Amino acid sequence: MDLNKASSPNHQLAGNLPAHGAGEVPEGLSDIILRRGKNEKILWRGKPQFLGLAATAFHTNSVALYFALLTVISGVSYGLGSGLTLAVMGVAALLILHGLAYLYARKSHYVLTNERLLILTGLTVEKRISVPLSQIGAAHLKMQKGDVGTIAMEISGDRQIGYLVLWPHARPLRFNRPQPLIRVVEDAPEVSKLLTKAVSERAEAVHNLMEINAPADMIDNAVHSELRGAATA
Repeated sequence: MDLNKASSPNHQLAGNLPAHGAGEVPEGLSDIILRRGKNEKILWRGKPQFLGLAATAFHTNSVALYFALLTVISGVSYGLGSGLTLAVMGVAALLILHGLAYLYARKSHYVLTNERLLILTGLTVEKRISVPLSQIGAAHLKMQKGDVGTIAMEISGDRQIGYLVLWPHARPLRFNRPQPLIRVVEDAPEVSKLLTKAVSERAEAVHNLMEINAPADMIDNAVHSELRGAATA
């Protein structure tokens, strides 16, 4: 999906969400919402689904299949005891992965404003990643189940965000030019449309600002030229 093409979605996700109030702002977002810029408005906020994050970032389905095959092969080849040992190891591995996925899902938040996308993540140390809308060139929506999906964003320009800094909100195997993810969120098609619209409006605002500033720059250059000429005379 090319984010240079504007769209006008009709949905209820947009709006100025309240900066405070009982039960209205999730833990960890209060200071960010209160410290946003003067003209910055929150358009949407969300977080990844626990089971979806486990399956896509921690590959729990693949791990379960792997240990299931090993258990069957080992049980047939070496007896029931060997198969049970591998089954217990598989369950332990899945419990660990699901536990990590739960913690990351609980600690991760996405905040989309009319100026940037904020990604909050991290377990022991909270990471706050800010992606300016002006640097998002394209986005790719991948649907999972129902209205749940993941949006990968291509970052333009020289500024790149490290893959390890982004993970688990990084598109897999994109190490050279990491792509931030809005991973496994509900209402993904509507969020994608909202992101497209916000990026288009931001690009248009920057373009208009450049056009407004251009005559002033020309006038300043002309004034400086006249002053230099007068000084020489």
